[in-house]
Amino acid sequence: MHVRHYIAATIIAALGLLAGGCVYTDYSLGGQYVPDEEDILIRTVDIDIPVGLKLADSLQTSSSYSAVVGSMYTEEFGGVHIGTALTITPLYDSIRWGVNPVFKSMYVSLAPSSTFTMQDDQKHIPQNFYVYQLNRQLDSTDMYCNSIRPGDYGSQQVNSGTCLFMGDTTVLRFTEAFGSQLFEIDTTALDSTALFLEKFHGIYIACDRQDEGCVGGRINHFDLSGSYATMQFTSTNDAGIRRDTTVYFSLGASKSLLSIEAGRKDDECDDATDVLLYQGYNGVKPYINGTRLRQALDLWLQRDGLNHENVLVTHATMEFPFEYTGDPDQLSYYPTSLYPHLRASGSGYTVYTPISEIYNSSYDNGSINRSLSLYRPDVALYLQNLIRKKVDEVPADYDIYMMSTTSYTTTTSSASSSYYSYYYYYYYGYDPTETSTTYYYADTKNYAQGRLNGTRALRHPKLHITYTVLR
Repeated sequence: MHVRHYIAATIIAALGLLAGGCVYTDYSLGGQYVPDEEDILIRTVDIDIPVGLKLADSLQTSSSYSAVVGSMYTEEFGGVHIGTALTITPLYDSIRWGVNPVFKSMYVSLAPSSTFTMQDDQKHIPQNFYVYQLNRQLDSTDMYCNSIRPGDYGSQQVNSGTCLFMGDTTVLRFTEAFGSQLFEIDTTALDSTALFLEKFHGIYIACDRQDEGCVGGRINHFDLSGSYATMQFTSTNDAGIRRDTTVYFSLGASKSLLSIEAGRKDDECDDATDVLLYQGYNGVKPYINGTRLRQALDLWLQRDGLNHENVLVTHATMEFPFEYTGDPDQLSYYPTSLYPHLRASGSGYTVYTPISEIYNSSYDNGSINRSLSLYRPDVALYLQNLIRKKVDEVPADYDIYMMSTTSYTTTTSSASSSYYSYYYYYYYGYDPTETSTTYYYADTKNYAQGRLNGTRALRHPKLHITYTVLR
């Protein structure tokens, strides 16, 4: 009995020592054996970002099967006016006019896929829609928000009567003079989209402009993939019988191109000290000159005695804070994301494209952080490439425009299938033979606006860098 008590007491005492003891971990243990040239230290630094404001001119707005028509005015950003140029092409290649065709009617029903307003009482305001015939053919160079000019379409309406649009489905009815032109197009052109577009260029749709200084308005988005221009006519067929015929035309199948007026040149500046403004479309955006940012980095490198060729960036984020006013509607109009875009010009074309980090799912894609009231996109790869540049050799395509992004996902399936692929699909809802690829673009279709903190605010834009120095 005495032996058992002694053993139990010994165990309890040992447990007590373990429980009450403090275990110290020395992470530098053995560090004296690592050569200095191989010792890696991780450091961090915060750098103020030199941010100005600039309009996103030459914004690409070409697509297909879509249209945006609207007009809006806000006190802070002024007017936004949008129209769309659309191609009209035969839905099928079997249209035959017959003998002595006579126009009866031509119309298209439009139902908005979405609308945007800054006030609830503007959701169903009346807007007059106007349709004009294009004077020239749209080609591959017509891809920007400023590609369509007033002289590119006629001054006379080709829609008959008044088309009053109030946010619901509306019908555009075309005049007889407009529709009857189609009878002049021969069979060869009717069977070829390219030849047809040479003879019949398409239409331009616009609406009433919101009066300057009158806050309000609405922007309307239309998905045209299920909308067709319906044309009815009578003619005599080969059997000598007079008959009624209905034919259909696609809207925007070959091209739809937004024409946008937005932004004020007076808002542009080199240093936005008080506030950073963001406006969608081709409006004003936070803008970072690549050379100025490289100069700010050089000041840090010189101060800390670093060489730009030996600094390895392991992580980097840009922070753009904003102040929440307490108004629950405030953030409804803010961009859903802000991400660095580069303005690349080559082969005569200009495109705004997000930096490559957006394709890494482990990085922050610049989504709005409502709890911290900021946008925080990751920029490590961009920054590493910028640091490697000499201060006086930074190209213009390193300039950054902070813009909202949109994505498009394509899915492909391999030809091979097996019991296992069926099993995974049946039980887990996915096909292992399918692969998906997501592409990211600057958002050119959705409107947003917001105010971010300027460069002299207490919470101002910063670049947070985690780095090491290679020896």
